[in-house]
Amino acid sequence: MRTELEMWEEIAIRVAVAVVSRGVTSEVLYGATTNVHKWHHKPSEIACYAFQVASAMMDRRCEILEHMKELDKLEENRAQELGRRREQDKKAQEEAKSGTSITELDLTVRAQNILRAESIYTIEQLCERRASDLIRAPGMGKKSLNEIREILRARGLFLKGDEPNDDKQGS
Repeated sequence: MRTELEMWEEIAIRVAVAVVSRGVTSEVLYGATTNVHKWHHKPSEIACYAFQVASAMMDRRCEILEHMKELDKLEENRAQELGRRREQDKKAQEEAKSGTSITELDLTVRAQNILRAESIYTIEQLCERRASDLIRAPGMGKKSLNEIREILRARGLFLKGDEPNDDKQGS
């Protein structure tokens, strides 16, 4: 037959185990059970200690959950801000393209003349063309094509097919 002290020890251990099963570390459980076995006090003191341990563990668990919620909110806000920035960048790029003359790009006279000969007068028209189309234009060489690409890239614009992948930007 078990003594009253042994019963209270078992209760304390069960309380600690119940708390652990809800996400508390095994180190805390080990400390709780070790301290209970060392005690030679009244059963009510042991039960009180078990309750205090369980209560402290649950409080700590609640604190951790609150911190996790705060981190989730921060991450959500960060994602929203990133989305807003991307939208602003897209709008700025569209505004930069629409109706703006290629003369605003500060291209060499040769590159400007080649583009005009191909009936390309605006940045929007230029960005709708592929590099493979432009390289076929009479007088357009790799040097002129690279110049156009670099100047567009500096403005956050690209020739059709040169756009960076959205998957790479989001990583």
